[in-house]
Amino acid sequence: MYALDLSAYVGKFDLVVSQRVVINFMTWEEQKQVLQNIWSSLRPGGRYIMIENTFEGFEAMNEVRRAVGLPNVPLHDWHNYFLHYDQLMEFLEGKFTVEKTHTFNLYYLLTRVFVNMFAKFEGYGRKAVKDDIIDAVDDAARRLYELMGERVIISVDKGESFGPIQGFVLRRAG
Repeated sequence: MYALDLSAYVGKFDLVVSQRVVINFMTWEEQKQVLQNIWSSLRPGGRYIMIENTFEGFEAMNEVRRAVGLPNVPLHDWHNYFLHYDQLMEFLEGKFTVEKTHTFNLYYLLTRVFVNMFAKFEGYGRKAVKDDIIDAVDDAARRLYELMGERVIISVDKGESFGPIQGFVLRRAG
């Protein structure tokens, strides 16, 4: 389904789920069109579960990395255009009610900052070079997150997320 043209699906769905779809459109104008199309495809009161990356969460993570002497995780902006939290919230106003947000703060703190303070991880994907402990820490961080992630609050200056990925449960208004 091509997200810039969902005209065949107006008012057809009670639920739409997207995971890292909106950020693959490389301009805010296209992203707004995708969000508008998703809104249009929902019946009144329908829900949209959106799992996307925010620039503010990504920068909050890198800010802490810099503070402890780690380099930034590079932003791969050649294929993703992260959402700006305030801009997104402003656009959603009147279209959706934000019922719940979900962050992965504890997981990102452990896997992108803490373990990198004493273990090596360079590159990304299959070409990544990493110390063996990285995989063990990733598994442990996932288990800790599942156990208590919702109870760990990490305050950030902008937005809500420490780490790029954030989930939103939205209900269509109107």
